[in-house]
Amino acid sequence: MGRQISVSEAAERLGVTPHRVRQRIGDGSLLAERVGHRWGIDEADLLPLLDGGKLGRPFSERSAWAILDFADLSPQAQAAFALLAPSERRRTRERWRVIADSASDSGNVAEVVRLLSRMLANRAERHVFRVNARDLPDLRGDTRLVLSGLNDPRAEIAAGDVAEGYVTRADLAQLIRDYLLTSAVGQSSRQDANVILHASSRSVPRPAPLLLIAADLAEHRTPREEFRAVEILHHLTATEQLRHELETDP
Repeated sequence: MGRQISVSEAAERLGVTPHRVRQRIGDGSLLAERVGHRWGIDEADLLPLLDGGKLGRPFSERSAWAILDFADLSPQAQAAFALLAPSERRRTRERWRVIADSASDSGNVAEVVRLLSRMLANRAERHVFRVNARDLPDLRGDTRLVLSGLNDPRAEIAAGDVAEGYVTRADLAQLIRDYLLTSAVGQSSRQDANVILHASSRSVPRPAPLLLIAADLAEHRTPREEFRAVEILHHLTATEQLRHELETDP
């Protein structure tokens, strides 16, 4: 469960009146719990409404990258975020705030992973392959690949037997041919996969943004990687400049 907020705070997040929030509670489209004489609303339950009511569907690629740009304090990412419409910037801040608040609870790993999966799944297409182990060093050193996830040193996970990173969709097919990558999409063969390529429509900077690393680790769905993803989020939310950005409407 995420942080409980009031009707007035939910209204501010959604950009509607408190009366409209109470209507949502009354018609069952927004879950809430009575706390004394007031309603308490789980922050996470606002996500479908912030995304236009599309419950259960991952956010669009554009929305995912808006969150990634907002959480990345580099000048390039902030410039890209500033180009969004004011309404998109507002929604993005609210979505990030839900992630940040959820990550503040170190025992809330499952909820954080769920939020990352919902918000950032469409940032790229995830492909798994097998390759001869002798080719892994060359693949990791290929300039078309931006190392991420298990291969980024900031993940602090030794993974010399795996290659993981981002490649543009335009380069994906050629990379597969150059290294004779074999698809590992079957349930049994997936266990033998040693290459994870995230094919994106955007060129990912070097080094990859920290939030991107956290999302990649969360997708491995193993306790070690999930816990490290939450630790990375803790680092992001502790950054004073980011805290300031969360409270500022550019």
